[in-house]
Parts: sequence; C-alpha cells; structure tokens
Amino acid sequence: MKRRIIEIDQDKCNGCGACAAACPRGAISIDIDDDGFQSYSIDESLCVGCGICQGVCPMNAVKAKRVGDAKCLLSYQSHDGKGLTRSSSGGLGADLAGLFAERGYRVFGCIYDSEKDAALTTEVDSLALDKLRGSKYIQSRSAEALATASAPGAGKIVFFGTPCQIAGLDSVLRRKGTRDEAVLVDLICHGVPSGLLWTRYLADRESEGVGEHPDVYFRWNANGWSPLKMMMMTSPSKDYSAVESEDDFYAFFNPGLCCAKSCYECPYRERSAADVRMGDYWGGRFAGDQKGVSMAIVMTDTGAKIMQKLVARGAKSEQFDLREYWDCQFPYNQGLPLIWDELMADLRA
Repeated sequence: MKRRIIEIDQDKCNGCGACAAACPRGAISIDIDDDGFQSYSIDESLCVGCGICQGVCPMNAVKAKRVGDAKCLLSYQSHDGKGLTRSSSGGLGADLAGLFAERGYRVFGCIYDSEKDAALTTEVDSLALDKLRGSKYIQSRSAEALATASAPGAGKIVFFGTPCQIAGLDSVLRRKGTRDEAVLVDLICHGVPSGLLWTRYLADRESEGVGEHPDVYFRWNANGWSPLKMMMMTSPSKDYSAVESEDDFYAFFNPGLCCAKSCYECPYRERSAADVRMGDYWGGRFAGDQKGVSMAIVMTDTGAKIMQKLVARGAKSEQFDLREYWDCQFPYNQGLPLIWDELMADLRA
C-alpha cells in the first residue's frame, strides 16, 4: 500500500525546523529553496504519514497567547553603559543572556557568521555572548539549534528567536513535556527578506571595494541610536557605511518588498509563545534618548520574575499601557507586494 505523505503548505513554511525536530523518522530536512528562504522538504521513502509534523508546525496550528493578554509592557535600559553602545537598543537581550549564562543555562540565539555570510541561530558559550548583540535583519538558519535545544537531556535552556521560531520550539517542547525547562524570548519581527537579496547586496558591496566576508553590523549605533547605519568592516579592504535611508538593503527590507510569503500572513504579530517578547521602544516617548531603550512584553509569570530580577540589578525600567505595543510597533500584516514575483525573478537571475 502506498504511504501517505504529509503535506504542509509550502507558502506558509517559515523554515524554523520544528517539523524536522519532532519527526520520529528523520524524514524532514530544512534547506534553502529557489527563492532564498529556509523551507522544509520530506523524504518520501522515510515518511509514514504520522502527522506529528503538522501538529507541531507553528504556521499550521496556532496556539500562542494573544499579546493583548500579556502581563504587562515595560521599557528597559541596561545599567551597562558600554554594553548599550554595542546593542541595537536598550540591551535587554544581552542582559537576559548574561543572567541565564550565570545560572548555568545553555544559551541559544542568533549570531552573524561572516565566514558564511549568514545569520545562524546557535548555542553560544558564556565567553561569546557579545555575538548575540545587535539585530540581524536576514533569516537565520535555526533548524539545527532548535533540534539541539529540544533533544532529550538538553537541560535548562534560554532560546532567543523570531516569533515563529519560538512558537515552533514551544510546540516541540510541549509535545516532549519539557517546556518548563526552557525560557523562551521572541523578537518583535518585521519579517525576513530573501537570502537572494543579501547575496546580491554583498556582491554589490564587493564590487565597490569591500572585501569578501565582511563583519556586518545592521544597526551601527556607536554614535547614538539615531540615525542608524549599516556598517561593514574588512581589513585591509575598504569599509562601508550608510544610513538606512541611503542604503540599498534597507530600500527593500524596510517596505517589506521581498519577505517570505509566510511573513505576509504571519499569525504571530499579535500572538506570542514566549515568556518575554522584546524589541526597540519606538515612538515619541523615548525619541530624545540616544542610548536606546528596549520594549519588553511580559507574557508569562516566568517572564515577570525574570524582568524583576534584571531590574533589581540596576536597569532602568517603567511600566506603560500595553496599548503602546500597537502604537509603537504597528504589528499588522501587509499584503503580498504586487511586484513580489517579478522582484524574486530578478534576484534569481
């Protein structure tokens, strides 16, 4: 009898790797598709149609709590002044990573690997936590880290990721009965652009004299939070810097012209499976603060206790109306751009 092969809508796939981590047959892998996005594929010779992948897929079964039901919304600014100059905004992510590293947790988050010209979600040891600082506005390869963090005997972990990645991990951990061993932190997310855009962008910079495999800082704020810059550094080759309004990458990224199709129908802009959601505190309230301020949405009792411990260490924090999440972040899906197919075809050329 022919095996029934499970189908998950490819256009909804966010490439998180939850399906691969949960598959008992090892039938699923995550690879880069023709449009430059992380996406699943199934080995039909191994699949037995059990349906576990469908059950844990965060885009197929949305179980996360609504942000409107969060415990509270906080501003946050780290007491570590030097750290603030290396962080994208208020240093919340770095302080969280440091807190749990001190407690012996395994820390997983996104780094930029200049040798691979890619963002990787990976385990980071306590001596390399600074690699987690700063935004990376390209899709990270998260499947391997998610599988490691949810494997039997993984122990206590703290995991940073996009809302869909965290929802996928949350789903796998709950299925395995180990969610209580984890602290999950998701990021207020704009969407992920095609890897083809990043490849083209790097090639253009190289043609201008920037060396291969540069160190990349998507939000260079050594001289203050505004204006923010894209910065690339190589030695001894030419460096590159440009404010967002004059940079080619941001011309496509900021208006969301070539994000993954799943980003245009994302169910997690107003939902979260994390203990804490974090991002920049945009808007007028902190417009004059050049050090940067983070926004924290506390989703669980665990998240509330964590934030209390960080504030007790000397961080500046205030509670504000939860409505400011919508006022400052504008967490709504935009429609698929009319030029999406044409743009992707051009990037593939």
